[in-house]
Amino acid sequence: MSDFSSGIFALSKDKDKIYPFLTKDEIFIQYNDKWVGKLAPTDMEDKIQPQTLALSKEIPLLHVMHAEDHGFFMQILHEGEVKFNFDISYDIGHDQFFYEVGEELYGDAWEDWYDGGTCFSEESKKSELQKINDKVAQRLKEERLPDLYFDNINKETLQIFKLFGASEETLANIQNILSVEYFNENFTGMVYSFMAELGLKKFGWISHHYLNNSEYPHQYAILNTP
Repeated sequence: MSDFSSGIFALSKDKDKIYPFLTKDEIFIQYNDKWVGKLAPTDMEDKIQPQTLALSKEIPLLHVMHAEDHGFFMQILHEGEVKFNFDISYDIGHDQFFYEVGEELYGDAWEDWYDGGTCFSEESKKSELQKINDKVAQRLKEERLPDLYFDNINKETLQIFKLFGASEETLANIQNILSVEYFNENFTGMVYSFMAELGLKKFGWISHHYLNNSEYPHQYAILNTP
């Protein structure tokens, strides 16, 4: 089962400023010594709720959405604006185009082969697959995938994380993690390494849905009353 985690996070030192902006359906938790989380049913949406936007005028906020097998989204809200945005799908790269290119070249026979049929003879299989892979590589180059997802990741744009106490060493580590090379090696590992650098270690199975459902045990202290 895939993990769909989401929430609005803030520094623990700012937690007293959050209470006036909580709505009755939100769950306010102590994630760890550094972070608190404001969890709402709407956290898996990229639309910013009015009370969250208002809170961002008081303190910096980190909005995180991680659909484990699908993609990752993060934005920093501060002074009533989105100051940073990183949004990446896991359905990019070779696998995204492999089936598509094969279907273009071989039509219905490709689907049969993909399902275990005999589109290729044993003699031609290696060369035909190489032909597909070459076309996939060309398409990836044309589309600049996954490179374009990291275009806004650089030393200057990452300075915004200093709002959450990130050191220069941490920023350098994040820049290394949020890269095409790291993504290609392990896209889900990229996310967990990134979150760990921010102090959100072992980030997973955290959302309003999970904490509001007894089937998902948690270890977080609830800071507001139901």
